[in-house]
Amino acid sequence: SPGLSAVHYVPLVVFPILLLQGIVGNILAIPILISVSRSAWSTVMYLACLAVTDLVILLIRCGSTWYKEAVGVDVSRRIISSSDAACKAYYFSFVCVQHINPWIVVAMSVDLMIATRWPRRTYIMCTLERARHVLLLIGILVVCLDISHFWTYGVPKPGLDCMYTEEFSDLFKNQIWPAMDNTFGTVLPLAAVSTCFGITARTLLRRSPTLIVEEESEMKKYFLELAALKDFKMICFILCLIFIFLGLCKISYILLTLLDSLAYIEIDCVTRELFDTLNMTFTFLFYGAKIYIYIAFSSMFREKLKFGFFKTIRKLEFFCKKICRCSRKWTLVPPKDKSQETGSFSGQKRHSSYIGSTSTTGDITLYQSSGTETTPQIFEHATASCLDSCENVDNSSVNYRNWNQSVPENSRDQRTWEDVQIAGSGTNV
Repeated sequence: SPGLSAVHYVPLVVFPILLLQGIVGNILAIPILISVSRSAWSTVMYLACLAVTDLVILLIRCGSTWYKEAVGVDVSRRIISSSDAACKAYYFSFVCVQHINPWIVVAMSVDLMIATRWPRRTYIMCTLERARHVLLLIGILVVCLDISHFWTYGVPKPGLDCMYTEEFSDLFKNQIWPAMDNTFGTVLPLAAVSTCFGITARTLLRRSPTLIVEEESEMKKYFLELAALKDFKMICFILCLIFIFLGLCKISYILLTLLDSLAYIEIDCVTRELFDTLNMTFTFLFYGAKIYIYIAFSSMFREKLKFGFFKTIRKLEFFCKKICRCSRKWTLVPPKDKSQETGSFSGQKRHSSYIGSTSTTGDITLYQSSGTETTPQIFEHATASCLDSCENVDNSSVNYRNWNQSVPENSRDQRTWEDVQIAGSGTNV
């Protein structure tokens, strides 16, 4: 049927695309968001932590679901059934991440409400230190709530699957505990975000343009990146709106499932699986597509992303040049006339001439002759031309290091420069 085809092909085709864009987008966004939180608005730290939890959920849920549809192997089931410790740790860690994710959105919505309702208190109430304390508090509360997974789940005997092992009544296991889990993980965060979002939207609608100009002129005294703060306020507003929509969809699905289990309504298996697949698709899209919102609404994010991209390209180019060296030949420019003086970096001159030996690997042994005695000295002009399509190096890009004077006076062949490195090419000369 069309429903069964959608249930099969949506995870098989759409989920890998969502997984790939989520991995790339969140990895790119995390360092930029941390940087913006330090310079523009501390609330952006919540977005960085949200990207981390989004990435973990995508890797575990989206990746496992897609691999099961493509290969027919449930990776998560194999991991948790491998041992009793893996079962307990896996369930505890994943449930903690799932519960932390919506409460980070709650913390972000509270800061958005403060920055909109009381903008003059933003620099006092929305600080980086307070954001760290809030994240720590959320982590402690979630761990205290989910610590019970260490004694309620396990592998009773080798060869069995990970299962619920605590001997509670079927009523508690099938109804009370799922209701508590959904209340803490979905209903309460949705109620908190909806309340803060309503106050924020009402404040924005009632604020006059004159008051907005006055507040911005005053906030310029405390925020260097006021434009970035306004951009990320809009981003947080949009994310809260999407979170409310997805939360309402999830609660609707939970209520339909509950009514079906209580025999108030009857939902066939195909329809239920289709609703579940659509719910997961929109949720994974929300987890992985936030970077598009950042790029569309924040100029600072775009600039930092562009700068990081070209910086990475330059590092890769330098790394490839250093690893994959081509065969090089170096030739020295003839020295100046002996009547001219050459010397140190300050421009003092002495009579000198250079003797060099070239090699195919790019290494050069340099000497400086002064009269009858050949002594290596720090030189000022050493220009080399690199054949085999290597970049030219000018005189200003030569770094010098002290000559090792421990070589005996009569062993001229052993006198070489300890390290003369041409900056930018990484070649020892």
